[in-house]
Amino acid sequence: MKKTWCTLILLFVFASISEAQQISVTQLPATYNGETLIAIDTNGTTTSATIANRTASVSVATTTARLYIRSGGQIVAAIVGPVCTKKGCKSRNVALAAKRKRIRVGKDKGDGVLVAKGTVAQLKKAFDKSVRERRSVIVSSIGSAGLASVVTTALSALDLKNLAIEELDSDNDGLVDLVDADDDGDGILDNYDPDASKPGPVTGSTQTEFPVFSNFKLGMEQTINLHATGIDDETLDTRLANTQTLAIGVAGETGETTELDCGTLSYCSSGGTGTKVDDMSDFPGTAGGANDADSDGLGEITKGMTGDFQLMTGASAGDISGGDTFIQRISNGTTERLATGMLNFVFNSTPAIKTLAVNSGTAQSIDYAATPILGSNSNCFIAPPTGDVSVTIEGWRPQRPGETDAGEAEYVDLGNSLITADIPNAPCTLSGMGGCMGMGPGNCASSSYTTSDPNLSVVTDGVQDNRGDVDADATNTYALTLNLTNCLATANSGAIAWNLGETLFVDFQFRSAFGDNAAQKFCIIRSAG
Repeated sequence: MKKTWCTLILLFVFASISEAQQISVTQLPATYNGETLIAIDTNGTTTSATIANRTASVSVATTTARLYIRSGGQIVAAIVGPVCTKKGCKSRNVALAAKRKRIRVGKDKGDGVLVAKGTVAQLKKAFDKSVRERRSVIVSSIGSAGLASVVTTALSALDLKNLAIEELDSDNDGLVDLVDADDDGDGILDNYDPDASKPGPVTGSTQTEFPVFSNFKLGMEQTINLHATGIDDETLDTRLANTQTLAIGVAGETGETTELDCGTLSYCSSGGTGTKVDDMSDFPGTAGGANDADSDGLGEITKGMTGDFQLMTGASAGDISGGDTFIQRISNGTTERLATGMLNFVFNSTPAIKTLAVNSGTAQSIDYAATPILGSNSNCFIAPPTGDVSVTIEGWRPQRPGETDAGEAEYVDLGNSLITADIPNAPCTLSGMGGCMGMGPGNCASSSYTTSDPNLSVVTDGVQDNRGDVDADATNTYALTLNLTNCLATANSGAIAWNLGETLFVDFQFRSAFGDNAAQKFCIIRSAG
């Protein structure tokens, strides 16, 4: 399991600012040469610069801007400094500097904390004393697990009130909410946390942040779930590379050009594995090509039919993870503005049906080693030739890798999902192995679901799983009944018929409140025998 460490860098800063100005950071570790220094203001406005010769300068507009270093497409360091007056210094996670002043970063003390060296003697003495008396915080972003960031070193004598700026860093962990996987520090991923505040739909020409969501949808024969098939790295990498997509909100408006700056993330940078979903062209593709007309190595993105940009990542599990951070560079031909977004979470498995019963009949167990697997395109579940059809499903939730350092098991059953059945296409008589083309009802209405499972409750747009994450256990199943006839009858465009010999395809989804979606696809056919 990949881990990404966010190290708090202690530095020296000077008097507060009242208008936009340049802040220079010098004497950064040489390992950061070629990486990006970014500043995120209170309102989400982002500015950035490339680090060269251990130095970079960015413009900040407010006294609450935060400075970070982005490397390999992730936030790897937060720059922390004291607010100093004649009476002394207090540590705050802010970028404050007077005009023509520079921030100098000092030597690595060997514990992952870089200690500042001041240029003003009276401030250096006060700051050195505070460094000796206080422990710094190392924040761990769990990478491919997508687990919320956690503080792994105690704050000791640090006064949290001096560190917090509530509008920007709700849980005082040194990461602004925009790039924090768990911005309220309650141990629940923001994308699964009803208390979290994350970017919604992109609107307006002053958008400074954008959502990024992952999708991982597989057919019955491709299912990967710890309890159904086991999880092995080779299979997972193949499934992800062939199937996983990202939905990326586009912050640019009509008349503006929006380019996606991925840093060195292999699935959306030059020469990488990414492709556009709408035309399957390489993204960003070749310099001067359709997706990189200005040959700067950054791909241009536009809103598609879903209202966002859809990217097929082609990435294996080791190439993509929660914490991947993106910048959109938006130009109107005269000026450029930036917006920031972060991938909060990626699925490493799908839900899996354990048993399925049609119309309260005998529960059919799914043998995932069988060929063909029951429920797959060539071996659909059987429904009666006429009348109502409902299916009662017992199944397993998706898993994520556990954080063993925090006491979790190797894998954790993912809770707090919204469970929905999506029927994108109307039933049809299959020709060969192809699917159906007619418009289906989409997500089934809430009237299509019933459940007596104490962990589930029917809500407006599906079935809410009220159980949180727990260590993976094959006995941790869920159960519900889905009335397929009702789903077809309540389609927004009008009732949809399902006739003898026709096959219905269902995407059985586990979704986060913010859009992430893992699904298992199955089929069921009306048959006389």
